[in-house]
Amino acid sequence: IIGITVLGLGLAAGVILGKFRQIFRQGAAAEEAPHQVRITNITDTSFTASWITDKETLGFIKFGESQSSLSTTEEDEIGGESFTHTVSVRGLSPETSYFFKINSGGLDFDNNGIAWEIKTGPEIPGSSETTIISGTVLKTGGDPSTNSLVYISVGGSPISTTTSQNGSWVIQLSAAREGYLSSYLSIDESDTLVEISVQACPDGVASAQIYPASAKPVPPIILGQIHDFKNLPP
Repeated sequence: IIGITVLGLGLAAGVILGKFRQIFRQGAAAEEAPHQVRITNITDTSFTASWITDKETLGFIKFGESQSSLSTTEEDEIGGESFTHTVSVRGLSPETSYFFKINSGGLDFDNNGIAWEIKTGPEIPGSSETTIISGTVLKTGGDPSTNSLVYISVGGSPISTTTSQNGSWVIQLSAAREGYLSSYLSIDESDTLVEISVQACPDGVASAQIYPASAKPVPPIILGQIHDFKNLPP
């Protein structure tokens, strides 16, 4: 009778422990899961994938030319565990479809059951123009926001970068391509509206609108605020 009782208690404890481990793993996976996955900086030979996580984690992507062969990896450029993540893949072939999955915290994640897909653009000559904008991102207390994701939309394919240790960022607007990626976007420094969004998980988000002529540099972008710089003089 004692032996049967001990055996029963052992089985019950094993079932409870197994359920606890499963719940713990599901909770950890939810914290490490990539959110707000964005694909930017698409050219004929490269693209950038970025995302955020609810927990500071390490990340990388697995990619290839088919969903069943994601044999190449590229590491997160942030370096170390972080809430924000960005990976730039280079050396690709023009006008070619690529698929990727995100590994976050040692777990593989896809896009609702399938890999994310991007297609590189056609090969085009380098832009003869150079339009650069820059700025800084600050926390509400005035400290620099490090490793924030900065997204720029100028009406074509979106472009992105990250902030440095002092919160600064720089982007070459003239590298932006139009929606079909077959030509560079025409930039009018006084008339092309630049929309800036910042993701600085967990410190918050921010946005701004400005014209290129007034964005050298953009006034400091404060997390938690929506900035309208359209009326700033060049």
